[in-house]
Amino acid sequence: MDGVKAFNKEDVEYLSAFSAFIGITLKNVNLFERDKRTHETLRLLLRVSVMTATAPDYASTVLLFEKEIPDVIGCEACCIFVKSPDNILRVCKEDREFKEVSPNPKGIAFQVSQNAIRQYTTKPLDVFSKEASYDPTCDNVAGVPNPQTALIMQLRLDERIVGVLQVTNKRVKPYEARYTDTASTASDPIGPFTPADEALLQEVAVVASVTLAERYRRESVSTDGKGSLRLPSSMLLPMKNESYTSLEYLRTPKAPQTPS
Repeated sequence: MDGVKAFNKEDVEYLSAFSAFIGITLKNVNLFERDKRTHETLRLLLRVSVMTATAPDYASTVLLFEKEIPDVIGCEACCIFVKSPDNILRVCKEDREFKEVSPNPKGIAFQVSQNAIRQYTTKPLDVFSKEASYDPTCDNVAGVPNPQTALIMQLRLDERIVGVLQVTNKRVKPYEARYTDTASTASDPIGPFTPADEALLQEVAVVASVTLAERYRRESVSTDGKGSLRLPSSMLLPMKNESYTSLEYLRTPKAPQTPS
């Protein structure tokens, strides 16, 4: 063809070297993303461990998680639903009292709590508040105006679903700030939650399940099931007098560790 030349040996060598360079770069990006998720999880664990040590009660620990998780995930709001054996979901309000969320099979958070769906993530082109199963009385307890994206997953313990963790409105940082330690802000655009967000929230859910279970256990022992817990008697299944300290405990079912 006129004006078109065939690739020569030098072109092939150059393209081969460039392809190898791209492959190494992409591998390093994936490793960086994985290390960043690990760092964020450990950072949350450290912050929560320090702060829950001084939290006055179980309810304050729930509120603490709801305050800290949006900063780690980079979203607008977080809500923790605590599930009782009678399938009632309750949320902790600012006055540290637990308010019942009306059971509604339409609600997506309620469906996740019943194992109807194990996890929910808004698809990239969908709007959370326009989902057919969306119910504002259950799915927007945090009161976010017209929530656009959401990520909802179970809190599990002893193979039981003891609650639901929901984050809403992912804030997408500008490209130039994506790999920095700067936190997302309210001015950042809202976007979909990514597989990386799902992996990170799964780790956070493990931390939350273990921490809340241990807090509940210690407070139940210290108050004989009464006093500062402020929970209805049917709030949670009875906790065994065990210490849940291993993150691997919830990832792979196994017998709880007996404290020495």
